[in-house]
Amino acid sequence: MDIFNSRNVFFSPSIRPSGAFPRVFLWLTLIMVPLLASCGGDNDNSNNTAPAALSISSQPTSQTVTEGSAALFSVAAKGTGTLSYQWRRNGSDIAGAQGSSYTLATAALADTGASFTVRVSDDNGSVDSAAAILTVNAALAAPTITTQPLAQSVEQGQKATFTVTAGGTAPLSYQWQRDNIDIAGANAASYTTPVLTLAADDGAVYRVIVTNPVNSVTSSDAVITVTQTLLACSGGAQAGWCWIEPKPHGNTLRDVEYLGADVFVAAGGGGVFMRSTDGGATWSTSFAIGSSVNAMHFVSSTLGYVVGDRGFIARTDDGGQTWLPQISTVETTLHEVHFFDANLGLAVGDSGTILHTTDGGGTWTPITVPAFGHAFGVSFADADVAIIVGSGGARLRSVDGGASWNRIDTPAGCQTCTLISVTFTSATTGFAVGDISNSLMRTDDAGQTWTKVPGINAAGGSADCRLEDIRFSGTNALAVSTCGSVTRSTDGGITWTKFPAGGSRLETTTFGVAFGTGSAMAVAVGGEGQIYRTTNGGTSWTSIFPERVPQDFYNVYYKNASTAYILGSTSYKSTDSGLTWVEDSSLPSGQRAMASTNAGLFTAGGSQSIFQSDDGGLNWSRVLAVPSGSDLFTNFYFFNSMIGYAYGDGATVKTIDGGLTWTYVFGGRNPIVGIHFYTNQVGVMVNIRGIYRTVNGGASWSEVQRSLKRLAGAAFSGNRGVVVVSNGTVYRSSDQGATWIEATGVTTEIFRGVGSNPSGTLSIAYTESGNMLKSVDGSSWSKLASPVGGRINMLSYYNDSLGLAVGDDGVILRTTTGGE
Repeated sequence: MDIFNSRNVFFSPSIRPSGAFPRVFLWLTLIMVPLLASCGGDNDNSNNTAPAALSISSQPTSQTVTEGSAALFSVAAKGTGTLSYQWRRNGSDIAGAQGSSYTLATAALADTGASFTVRVSDDNGSVDSAAAILTVNAALAAPTITTQPLAQSVEQGQKATFTVTAGGTAPLSYQWQRDNIDIAGANAASYTTPVLTLAADDGAVYRVIVTNPVNSVTSSDAVITVTQTLLACSGGAQAGWCWIEPKPHGNTLRDVEYLGADVFVAAGGGGVFMRSTDGGATWSTSFAIGSSVNAMHFVSSTLGYVVGDRGFIARTDDGGQTWLPQISTVETTLHEVHFFDANLGLAVGDSGTILHTTDGGGTWTPITVPAFGHAFGVSFADADVAIIVGSGGARLRSVDGGASWNRIDTPAGCQTCTLISVTFTSATTGFAVGDISNSLMRTDDAGQTWTKVPGINAAGGSADCRLEDIRFSGTNALAVSTCGSVTRSTDGGITWTKFPAGGSRLETTTFGVAFGTGSAMAVAVGGEGQIYRTTNGGTSWTSIFPERVPQDFYNVYYKNASTAYILGSTSYKSTDSGLTWVEDSSLPSGQRAMASTNAGLFTAGGSQSIFQSDDGGLNWSRVLAVPSGSDLFTNFYFFNSMIGYAYGDGATVKTIDGGLTWTYVFGGRNPIVGIHFYTNQVGVMVNIRGIYRTVNGGASWSEVQRSLKRLAGAAFSGNRGVVVVSNGTVYRSSDQGATWIEATGVTTEIFRGVGSNPSGTLSIAYTESGNMLKSVDGSSWSKLASPVGGRINMLSYYNDSLGLAVGDDGVILRTTTGGE
């Protein structure tokens, strides 16, 4: 009997179920056999389902991510048993990457193009996925400014160009601002201003905002200083101040260069820049540099550099019309600059300062040489060899273009000598000049050894004289000196002779010399803005500006609108409002102050020296009633025609009868720089250490302001007062001197004094370097047009328009428009 076969059940037809059990068995058979068959039945597999094949149902996909972010790759697969995974990068297994997904935690730009695959395995085998390619885009970077726009000083009538260099994710956009206000159309990395004027543009602040899709950044401020050529006074109305003496100016000229085609340029104190296009016969003057210059070097007719105090370096690319300050990273005084070519340059200065550039001054790198004194001169022999000379016989030599330096043995006899300038006539032959002990040294081995040139002292000067500069043209050479002597060689520096024979010298100190085309024409420059010219190789010299007043002026006084006096060791008088001056021999010598009362004119100066004239200044007599012990009087102050004071470096005296008699007020205090009375009871006295106030007509004084720095000058008007301090600080009062407000950082220069116009609407302070600063409220100050370059000692007004300023080396300035 066949009961079942596979999934089919068969019954024999001869069998009949009977009874209960057979029936139950039958029904169980009918139910269970098919059920068992569905679970596998017997061992016959000819009709069973095959195992599932291993396959990838979802491939890894290529990814594009931003630099620094994660990249995720994943796969989906099915197969028999447990699946395992091994991720690969560019065909190589990735350690630990054994899941159905793989994450590259931090994608880098270097990962761009990498191919990622995964091998999936089960009990029966393995299969590889398709490749997924990774693309990494640069991260979005906020804008950054790598080169800030720089402050500039340009002459009135010129333009200024500001430039910024920025980085960050493109695109970058730019918006230039002036005084925090957007400039229409100024949307590039550089901005050129319209033509600038002193009145409208001096002190304007420029900056730029750089923006990209991430953020924006604002540059540092760049202040524009507009200068104005300080011209000789014409007699008519001229804006600002003009030169009376010396003409065309009195700034010391420190250096001169020849640019070819009969063009000479000279530069010096106060940022003066002079140019001649006719071989030095005539000169134009500007003040475009904006800071005093100690040395200058031109690489070509257009590319030049200047250096000065406080690490000042500036560059011109247009022959000196405009100058762009550079960042030097130092605050020391720089004495010399020299370039081998348009890129390689050196600048040297005090305290062993050495600055090195290989990118045309774009960056200056300080080079440290321990225990090296002041460096005064530097020159390249070739692209590798350079020499520095300085104090104490110090010499340094570089053989790698100035990047590193070695000391050179000091020659015998020059252990304490000072060398000021060095130059090379070839790659091996060079000369250095300096003080009298070893005025001229020579090298013939590219600066490795130096010897003294014999006979130069006898030919070149005296103990108070040193050679400042030396230049060659072929075999001809000239060396100029602080005492005005010129030393000359016609045989390549072997022998030297002095100009002129008999021992006479040029009128002023000379600091620089340069040959023109050939060896016949040369120009020397020096003190008081003087320029000398030779057309015969130095045999004879002509002064370009011969009329000079070789003395210092201390004070200036207007008697009336037409008559004015200048006081010094020799005094001068003008009868045309200060336009022309003649020596006044009737005045006692050495006078420092002048005033007029109903009793006549009075002058004061040395000990007990107050003089009176009752005939308009024709004759003078000493006022006898001056207390003994009175020291140098430097100024008068009169409250009215009867009550006045004479003060200065010692005792202060007072008159109540218009100057006929004087009584002792106080003494033993520090030198006094100002006295003023607001009323007959309330007054202020300023000495170099403090400000004092009286409320009882001068019977007693109380200190109201103390200063650790020297108070340099004071000016008063109405209820106001202004006091300037030597360190650039200003004190101001608006309540008759009861309280004083300090304003620090007005200037980094040294104040020498201050004056105000009669109405008190304008105060002008003057500095050690000859700059003038103006203020209408004593709080905010701005620099006036052109610096003098020499010391101003006194500034005085007749009215709000007419004023005079005088100083050292015969300086006389005049304004007919208020001096702004």
